[in-house]
Amino acid sequence: MSQTDSGIAQRRGGSPWPMRLLVGFLALTCVRVWTGPMLGAAPAQAQTAPPPFDATAQRKESADELRKMNATLEAILDTLKRGTLNVKMQESTSGGAAPAAKKK
Repeated sequence: MSQTDSGIAQRRGGSPWPMRLLVGFLALTCVRVWTGPMLGAAPAQAQTAPPPFDATAQRKESADELRKMNATLEAILDTLKRGTLNVKMQESTSGGAAPAAKKK
């Protein structure tokens, strides 16, 4: 055999490092699948169910909030319709104008 033939035979006979790495990885994967989950891993826990959806209570809360907002808006509207507002401008230390409203 010549020098070139023995080099080719040697390359074919010996496995290169990527092939060794792949075979090692596959072997470790098979062992891992065969043995099961890790010992340190906690088992999965069941989730607690959220409270049941109560559409009636939600609608009631929304209606109550709307009533409160309407009462506030009516009070503001009455104030604006009834009287004159005196607005006094003062300089602010923060650099912006801070309006101060007084009701008459």
